[in-house]
Amino acid sequence: MANNILAGISFPYRLEGGGIPASAKGTQVVRSALIVLLRTPKRSRVMRPTLGNNLQKIIFETEGPPMRALIQREILTSIANFLPQVVVTGLDFKEDDTTVQVNVRYLIQGVQDQTGPITIGQKG
Repeated sequence: MANNILAGISFPYRLEGGGIPASAKGTQVVRSALIVLLRTPKRSRVMRPTLGNNLQKIIFETEGPPMRALIQREILTSIANFLPQVVVTGLDFKEDDTTVQVNVRYLIQGVQDQTGPITIGQKG
């Protein structure tokens, strides 16, 4: 049902033949919006200063379990505020010296299970 309704521009942005933006359909639209939301720092959009999150600040300031709790809160809050059709079913963390990767498992209004790793930032 939602696959026939949702349509938008794909992420990452690219051009199709004829120079038009590549499109995304169905659950790919929500996945693209989720990736953009999680990679957008708060106050980086002039017309929408509340869009995004503080994930970049968190990974530079803290480590270990406190960082994971803060990241979880930021992800859940930003998704609840800007993508209410997304229900997060789990977050898995993978961390090394330079990268924090979060695998977000989610449902789109109960339509289809979607999951994928989203790199949210580089450590200093």
